[in-house]
Amino acid sequence: MALENYFSQLNTTTSLKCWTLGSIFILLLFSCITPHEPIETIDKSIVSREKMIEDTLREKYGEDHYISLAFGQLTVYKPPSFQQLDSLYAIKQDYIENDDLRGLHQSGIEDIIPGYRAQAQNDIDQVKYELEHIFGVKNTDSIRVMHTYFTFNHSDEIQSISNLYDYIIHEKYEELHQKYLYGYHFTTNRDLYISKSENEFLELFKQREWELAQQKKGLDSFMNHTFSLMKLAQKINSVDFRTLAKFSSIEKLKSLHPGASITIEEFGELMMLENANDQIIGYEFKIIWKAEGASLKATTFSFSPFLKHKSYITQDYEN
Repeated sequence: MALENYFSQLNTTTSLKCWTLGSIFILLLFSCITPHEPIETIDKSIVSREKMIEDTLREKYGEDHYISLAFGQLTVYKPPSFQQLDSLYAIKQDYIENDDLRGLHQSGIEDIIPGYRAQAQNDIDQVKYELEHIFGVKNTDSIRVMHTYFTFNHSDEIQSISNLYDYIIHEKYEELHQKYLYGYHFTTNRDLYISKSENEFLELFKQREWELAQQKKGLDSFMNHTFSLMKLAQKINSVDFRTLAKFSSIEKLKSLHPGASITIEEFGELMMLENANDQIIGYEFKIIWKAEGASLKATTFSFSPFLKHKSYITQDYEN
């Protein structure tokens, strides 16, 4: 392909998000680099940016309050001149790898590279690096968890700090929060790989976390409920929704009748509630029980789609 035709197909009106890797949660980070410009190694530049972020936040919040949790989502923005120069070097590399030095010479690529390199050098100020950092800030009995983006210029100076979203959790959930964030096994205290069922559980709740973060409402309550449910799952060694609903209902029933001697006669099935579009809108779970010296009762507990208690109804039970 002729070089002029090749470049006519490039979009030269917008900057390119050239590489995005990872999710809210932890991945290896790589920079978009060009072979024509001497720079730090990838590992060194990553460590340098992360340290600069941590030092900035440690100074702002204090050594005893700031908690560095995770880095992820590195994005590099490059102007069109860098895109073109990268493409030239990619073509040159193809010739070299195919041992086609004659073709390389006849292509004229090496003759035009200096001009494109000079243009890219003029546009160096347009290169931006964006890095996501998840961190916590400890308060008296809580932790504020923040998902934040830091933007660096080509000289690796912080240009801006943008908070994507945040939530506040009780300090007692700090360890469970880390297991949630990193996708670790959590139903026991043993050092095991996360199971498929645990992973599906976390993915379900992380999806809801992101939805609420976009809606900007109810996130604090939901996250604390998530860790409360994970704590229960750890206690009973299961993430099965029926089992969780069963034990959650038992705990709720006991809290409604403190000090009473309760005998549970029968557990019902976990009933799934759906709307007209077959979407799950909640669950119901029934317990038949009696207190000492009293008649049988039937209490039906209503849950949200994420097993958060919504309401309950207690009635006299008749066989």
